[in-house]
Amino acid sequence: MRNTGGHGYDTSDTTTYRIKASHTRRTRRGCCGADRDCNVVGSGGVNSRNSLIAATPSNLPIEPVGYNVVDGKLDTNNPIANAEIQKDPGYSSTQPSGQANAQSPLVPKAQNLAGAEMGVNHLQEGALPNVVIGNDDRKEVSDTKQTPARWVGKLHATTQSGGSSYCTASLISKDTVITAGHCVAKGQSKWTFAAGENKGQQPYGTAAAKQIWYDKKYGETGHDWAVIKLDSAVGEKTGWFGMNVPDTQKLVDTQATVIGYPGDKDNGAQWADRNKVVKVTDRQVVYQTDTFNGQSGSSVMDDKSMIFAIHTGGKTGENYGTILTGELFNVCANVAAASPAT
Repeated sequence: MRNTGGHGYDTSDTTTYRIKASHTRRTRRGCCGADRDCNVVGSGGVNSRNSLIAATPSNLPIEPVGYNVVDGKLDTNNPIANAEIQKDPGYSSTQPSGQANAQSPLVPKAQNLAGAEMGVNHLQEGALPNVVIGNDDRKEVSDTKQTPARWVGKLHATTQSGGSSYCTASLISKDTVITAGHCVAKGQSKWTFAAGENKGQQPYGTAAAKQIWYDKKYGETGHDWAVIKLDSAVGEKTGWFGMNVPDTQKLVDTQATVIGYPGDKDNGAQWADRNKVVKVTDRQVVYQTDTFNGQSGSSVMDDKSMIFAIHTGGKTGENYGTILTGELFNVCANVAAASPAT
């Protein structure tokens, strides 16, 4: 096994907790996209044509805080007051845009992808280690204009010291991405997202962050997440991922695919791996899918391109991500359903 220092990570917590089932609901509806006021994010802006079971909380509290991005920086003097950011939107699953129940193009290549790794930027600061487990079987994603690769992008930022850094982020609506909390809450600024970036080429251009939500406790297990509202609807060109609240009792031995930008690869391409889930806790999923610094914030998806966790870190022999609990799903869905940030 090869262990490398990570970048863009908070390293304070690699604790493993006991396995505990926390949620069993899985319903589906169309992707979020109705217009809402992003500064007053609520739950009523989602198409309600289908009759669905509401997404009940997982009894795993989170502490979201939101800021508008002004001149490239978080406006921390004016936090967004929104008592309904965690309100149940009435569903616990969305579909990949235009591809209901579509199988990920990565699945037919599973034998080749097993062991592949995702990337992280060597320039990022204060990261957790990401690890390649056993043989390095990572596979380069050659065509990032195909799904789901074009739903993944590089999240560029400027560090506190003025250097450059990046993480990975994933589209969950036409103008919303999810990533890791430590990619936005450690003094970074000037975030831009480039969907499908490949070897420095940005086929869909870039979109700047206009509003960011993350957890006040982002340094703790299961709280390392962030949702970013962009200044343009790049997802209208690319589409976006579906996401769901997983049944944690059924995750072990299923497959977890991670796509992103590993910092140990010089070409700046996307790289991918698909491997099995080996452990599940209240808030965290552990998998043998290989990762590397730069893939912080990558989506952890199943074989139908459904996001069920956000990759956050790793240690010798395992990598892990923040599970989309009921509470976290609600925040992601409500921000995704909101109208563009202004």
